[in-house]
Amino acid sequence: MSMSTRVGLPTGRHAHLYALLVLALTFSANAYAQTSEAPPSEQSNQDYLTGSWGGLRPNLMSQGVAFDAAYTVDAFANVRGGAQKHGAYLHNVDITLGVDANELMGWQGASFFGYMLGNYGDALSDYVGDLQGVSNIEAPGAWQLYEAWFQQNLFNDAVSVRMGLYDLNSEFASIETAGLYLGSSHGIGPDFSQSGLNGPSIFPATGFATRLLIQPTASLYAQTVLIEAVPGNGLPGTPRVQFTPGEGWLWASEAGIVPANAPGRKLGAGYWRYTKPFETLDGAGSAVGYGIYAIGEQALYDASREGARGASLYGRVGWASPEVHPIAFAWAAGVAVNGPFRSRPDDQFGLAVATAHQGSQMMEAMRLAGDTPESDEITFEITYSTSILPWIAIQPNIQYVHNPGGVATLNDAFVVGTRLGIAF
Repeated sequence: MSMSTRVGLPTGRHAHLYALLVLALTFSANAYAQTSEAPPSEQSNQDYLTGSWGGLRPNLMSQGVAFDAAYTVDAFANVRGGAQKHGAYLHNVDITLGVDANELMGWQGASFFGYMLGNYGDALSDYVGDLQGVSNIEAPGAWQLYEAWFQQNLFNDAVSVRMGLYDLNSEFASIETAGLYLGSSHGIGPDFSQSGLNGPSIFPATGFATRLLIQPTASLYAQTVLIEAVPGNGLPGTPRVQFTPGEGWLWASEAGIVPANAPGRKLGAGYWRYTKPFETLDGAGSAVGYGIYAIGEQALYDASREGARGASLYGRVGWASPEVHPIAFAWAAGVAVNGPFRSRPDDQFGLAVATAHQGSQMMEAMRLAGDTPESDEITFEITYSTSILPWIAIQPNIQYVHNPGGVATLNDAFVVGTRLGIAF
């Protein structure tokens, strides 16, 4: 069911007022949450808006059944530069059901997972004109079955096999620290996310896969996946389950270290390759698409201590074959400060940068089309995440996009807004 819509938000000079109003309301709500002397209500102490369902939710969890639903809305405005000064609303609904078959029915090592995803709202990137995407929930309007897989663990959980509809980025090129930022390139690098005919099997279009994970020790892991090469219906970014024989496969592998005695640390590297060649960007032939990446994060404090304050760093770098991929090189890095204020130990403050470097063949193709390309698009992001109540969070966000779209004809864009998240 399509729910795509365009929301009439302020344009031109009014976009500045809209953005300032969003930030003012955000900080006012946070200030109220810190200063209110009212006694805590039952609702203010629960983790979900709908509570425990009269005890049903914890009872189901004790039997291995976990149900979660969340609503996320981004209210953003491009207040300067880019393609157009304009505001945008983006909405995202996530409904998940996880089943531990061992707890529920005694099926040792087995689990099931289902995920319904709904997206609707405006196309923010149309106004910014960027390559990387300043909002990681922007997607074509649709409701879809996003993930549906079965997993079997073997040999005391040292080996697991997962099969079904699968989000590659849920396990590959995934870094916990990067989850704070709203820019899409912090979820997975554009060198990988913009590969193939419809991107790999990541938000918002997923495909069927078989994944093997091996953990020989508590700190080492190696995983590989074979997944359909063209998720969705073949149109860029379009979410729809549709497998077409002959489209080929995407193979990806990653190995790394996650020290068991040092929470918050990770170091990994991956390689990916499509089995079916693509037409080269210059149209002169075909070539197989492939790439490599490296990821890492480092906690600067003992993350095992509840309520500990400190910071964590993350970095990612990736390269893709420039003959068939528009983004040949990309890197991103960020720092997340946990508990920046003593009175707000669960808040997070983040600074990050993400870059997308266009390959030589992509730039030549742009010149032939009459554009004036720039090699790099660079996005700087500053954000602050706080919870008014355990089940509602707000996150003001500012992003500055240098060379949006990788073209010289667009001025640098300045984007401001906030994210609201509600756990049901």
